[in-house]
Order: sequence, then structure tokens, then C-alpha cells
Amino acid sequence: MARDIGIDRLLGGTQVKAVLEILAGSAVHYLPFPGAPFEHPAKLAGSPVARGFRRIVRSASEMSAVAAESGARSLRLTSG
Repeated sequence: MARDIGIDRLLGGTQVKAVLEILAGSAVHYLPFPGAPFEHPAKLAGSPVARGFRRIVRSASEMSAVAAESGARSLRLTSG
């Protein structure tokens, strides 16, 4: 849908590879949310320290690697 309606930025989601495949060849810039959404799409599970923080960092690293292969430029970090 984002591709079809002509938006320039798509925020959120965690399925980086699938979304980038759909957006391939379009001008849409995708900014996924690293981490594990909890209760709300923009709220991440885990505490800001220890396990929660490590999960977000690990997720961001994995997303960055997938995104870099497809030409994506960045991730969208959020706080609850």
C-alpha cells in the first residue's frame, strides 16, 4: 500500500527483508523498528537496561545488515 499511494517514508514493522522486497524499485524509504513491539507498535518490550537493551541492540544490528544488503539507509528507534 505504501508503494501504491506514493508516500516517501514508511515507519515501523520488524519484517525487514519482506518489506524491502515489496518496496524494491520504489522511492519509498523504509525505517523499521528494531526490538520486539509490546502492547503498541511504537513501544518496545524489555527494560531500558540489561536484557531489553541488549535485545534492541541485537535486533538493530540484524536489521541493519539486512537493510544494507537492500540499500536501506536507517532504522527508526522509538521509546515508550
